[in-house]
Amino acid sequence: MKRHIAIVAPKFLDFLEYFSPLGKGGDGKVGIANITLSPFIISAKPMSEVDSRHEIIHIHQQQECSLLLTLVLLSLTWLLGWWTVPLVLLMWLPLVGPFYWLYLAFYLIGLVKYRNIWKESDLIRATDLGDFAYYRIPFEQESYTNHHSETYIEQRKPFAWIKYKV
Repeated sequence: MKRHIAIVAPKFLDFLEYFSPLGKGGDGKVGIANITLSPFIISAKPMSEVDSRHEIIHIHQQQECSLLLTLVLLSLTWLLGWWTVPLVLLMWLPLVGPFYWLYLAFYLIGLVKYRNIWKESDLIRATDLGDFAYYRIPFEQESYTNHHSETYIEQRKPFAWIKYKV
């Protein structure tokens, strides 16, 4: 069963790069090649099978984060009352959702945690601290570790990204 809709929209990705913590592509930087806003996978050009699997893993992660946050917020509403409903609406701002709030938090934690050691790392892809923090996000670690496996998506356990550390 296909759980995503692939869209090729390079100008939209160029626009999103202005808001990306990694900055705009160019000068040897890749920029945003693909982004997942479940159930949509938006890409700058038609994706390879590996890129498609990488983004489908993100779809699963986004759905899990949505479920997790919904349960937490429903519990808060039950415990604290109706005034917590605006929290629910705040977390579901246009196309941001709980996945990207966690994503940003993990990225910022990585920037702080690794600011002094990223140069000595064996993570070759990282050309600067921002790249290093990006590759240490648990969502990205799971996707990059498993996107070459043709069977991973079918065998993936829910919340598999939790075992990866920032």
